[in-house]
Amino acid sequence: MPPKKGGQNGFYYFFIELRQKHPNLYRTNEQAASAAGPLWKEMDAEKRRPYDEKARLLKNKEKVRYTSSGQNVEVLQRQQEQERRKIQDMKEEIENTVLAALEANTLVDKEFHVIHINYFCVCHKQYYPAEISVVRWNLRSGVKDDNVFHMMCKPGSLPVGYSAEAIKISEDTHKIPPPCSPERNIKDVAFALEKFIANGMPNRNVPLYASDKNAPVVANVIQQLSDAFGIPEYRIFSLQHLFFTLRNSSSKGKVWIASSLAQTELETDKFEFFRETVCSFHENVDVISHCSQSIAIRTVYTIANNCCADMGIDLISGQHVPKSAQIKSTRMSSHASSISSSSNGSSWEQPSRRRQPMQAGYLSRGETEPSELSDTSTMIDPNENYEGSEDEWHVAKSKKKHSPIESNNSSSDYTQTSGSKLRRPVGLSSALAGVSKLSLSNEPRGRGRGIAANYSNAKK
Repeated sequence: MPPKKGGQNGFYYFFIELRQKHPNLYRTNEQAASAAGPLWKEMDAEKRRPYDEKARLLKNKEKVRYTSSGQNVEVLQRQQEQERRKIQDMKEEIENTVLAALEANTLVDKEFHVIHINYFCVCHKQYYPAEISVVRWNLRSGVKDDNVFHMMCKPGSLPVGYSAEAIKISEDTHKIPPPCSPERNIKDVAFALEKFIANGMPNRNVPLYASDKNAPVVANVIQQLSDAFGIPEYRIFSLQHLFFTLRNSSSKGKVWIASSLAQTELETDKFEFFRETVCSFHENVDVISHCSQSIAIRTVYTIANNCCADMGIDLISGQHVPKSAQIKSTRMSSHASSISSSSNGSSWEQPSRRRQPMQAGYLSRGETEPSELSDTSTMIDPNENYEGSEDEWHVAKSKKKHSPIESNNSSSDYTQTSGSKLRRPVGLSSALAGVSKLSLSNEPRGRGRGIAANYSNAKK
């Protein structure tokens, strides 16, 4: 493969200019180049400079790379690097804020703001908000009723052609009816939000913490409110990284090695179905999990349940956990924080639910519930030999203390099932072993026969 041609030099642009000045005299590039050669040799560096400069600029322009959509690769890389630095600076500021409060012994009283915004639709990179909620909280007091801000938004008429999108988003998430009139209250929302944040934080540059999923919506809406009504352009910080930093700082050790564990814990959302966290609108709508106020409060509950115990803070009903939650004296570790050690403090526990009984053949049909079986209870081992009659059989006691499990099932309780790979119920297999006084083997029983066939053969 021949090498690529390099860029044109200054002489090229000189004889091209000569040909353009005398098109009738020089009809081809060869003719113009032959005539321009002697003239080029007589020119000094000063006269050649405009042509050499033009060649250099055009040569550099040819090196510019573009994506398949026509975007400048260098510009995109520069933007990505700026975004990466912005995220890194944000994380460092969160860590420094928590560390400074920890060293000053004020971390338990350090106030933070969690924000969540639902929206109707997005048009031309502009989100139309449906509701907005901000929660002010700290580790010691959790969430108090007077530290919760919530307002329904009326953004006015939606753009033409976006009603279907707004209806679908509403039906799939928050259930707030899309606006059908040009009525607007966005100005009232903006000033009410500014007043709420200013009451707790005089600093106009206070950060608001949002989840990674909701952060683009929050940043866009806050930017709109700031541009339109002059409220502070609040910075939007990562809620996951705040949770990650607080968790490790509260335990005085690196309990979570990655911020993804904080994300996992937030997604678990143990408090999702507690109705006392929702706003007045969603009290009558069965979408508790999508209410902005509920999401913000539940987020604080999750952080408190993971951090307060390690700092010796007792959970307060209605502030650290829902009022209907049961508070325990010891901390309950989640699957995301299972590597952490137990510590003094309190945590919450959901009311226990009655478990469904197990399938027939595994346990007796007595009154004993699976939830009532202790660690001393055991299943029947199909490989042991048991003695008994056709209507009654007993479970032999092992070396450890076991609770006996009796069965009133007879052979007529089980219908013949076709299939050569039938799985044996443990209780039925043991019962049949006691009746026939034969050990069950693992050999195939033939297609369409199974356990019932062995039972009929044993009776013969």
